[in-house]
Amino acid sequence: MLNTKFIFFVFTSLLTLGSANLSTSKNECASNKVVSNIRKTNQNNKTQKYTGEEVFSYLDLFEYYYDIYLEKNTDFEPVSYDMFVDLYYEHQYSIDEFIIFLCSNDYPFINPLSASSNSSSTDANYILDSDIGEPNKTNKKYFKRKPVYSNYDYSVIQTGDIVFEAMASFDLKHVAFVYNNSKDSDYGNYIQTVEAVAGGVQYGFVDDTRVLDYGVTIYRIYRAGELGATKVAKEFISQQLGKPYEPNPLEFKYTRTDINSPSWYCSELIFAAYYYAGLDIVSTYNYKFNPKTMPCLPVDLTRGINTISISIAMDNFLQLHLYDFTDKFWWNSSFWTIEVFNPNNFDITVEYNTKMCFEEHARDWEGLGDIKSFKLAARQSNTVDIYQNWSATSITFSWVNDTNVRYITAANNLSKTEYTFSVVYNKI
Repeated sequence: MLNTKFIFFVFTSLLTLGSANLSTSKNECASNKVVSNIRKTNQNNKTQKYTGEEVFSYLDLFEYYYDIYLEKNTDFEPVSYDMFVDLYYEHQYSIDEFIIFLCSNDYPFINPLSASSNSSSTDANYILDSDIGEPNKTNKKYFKRKPVYSNYDYSVIQTGDIVFEAMASFDLKHVAFVYNNSKDSDYGNYIQTVEAVAGGVQYGFVDDTRVLDYGVTIYRIYRAGELGATKVAKEFISQQLGKPYEPNPLEFKYTRTDINSPSWYCSELIFAAYYYAGLDIVSTYNYKFNPKTMPCLPVDLTRGINTISISIAMDNFLQLHLYDFTDKFWWNSSFWTIEVFNPNNFDITVEYNTKMCFEEHARDWEGLGDIKSFKLAARQSNTVDIYQNWSATSITFSWVNDTNVRYITAANNLSKTEYTFSVVYNKI
């Protein structure tokens, strides 16, 4: 009887090993994909496409100006509506200047961008159900999911910063105001935002998942804090909470700035807050933004003369995203699918242990017996499967630079339900 059990154990182990090697090989041969093409996942990590209604009004806006373009364009074959929207984000123009540009001889030199299919909305899992009336601590019941803070340096984010989503619906973008850079909650401190979405002006948050899913970049208005503008802008924002998201297409000829305005769209809200504080955050060296005659789109908030980009990347260290967990049949192995991102501006060779290991081995890159590697291009990501391994609880990835320094990104406490983990950085 013992011999039979032993034979059965060896047989099933060989099946597991064969499956692991086959799956790993498949992942290593897969093409690297750009971060902007990372699939969106909800808190259960199943593929989901958000269809936020707040961008509907932006579509109306572009339709309005596209009609103007068609009327003015008499010398060239007009571009398609989709191309019109895509091209706008390629150049530093107000939308009026953009139309003139399209109708000029310069147009043939434009290179189009590809549009994204994601969008943020009242249903996005980073929007809180509510938080009004509980200023000191946010109850976990308001969260659609637990915030995840592992892969980025969030300590650099300040109240008043602007969260810019590059991967919003139809390349229309989305922006949010950092309302509190260290808000207490049942999940610990988190970065709280206020933003105008389909459900109105609401609280939200920024974390790893949002940064990856929506291509987030952080922007700051230079010296806004020193000048007292951040405090005033925050007070303005606080008075808009609960107001509806209801831009009227007829109002797209101007940008509302009145503190008593009945409704807002996302970029208009933030522009108005700083405008109320005495700062124009949209005008550039090339043109003067006039809110009385121009709309304010999300991308406009990134182009201002006093706007600077803030990096939250962990320099050199790989960034991990828990992509999926697959619990296979009893005779095969369960595994975690991990997305690995290279934050460097150069290609690297990533090494990883194909099976889970013990925490001290993962952190110190010692005692590992199942190491494999793959090439990872600059600013790109790839996914690999890490197989469960008895009582081991950690995963580990690393790369070695030209001076033989190894940068290790390890993680433990992986959650099958919340898709979170605890990250450990080390270099040896």
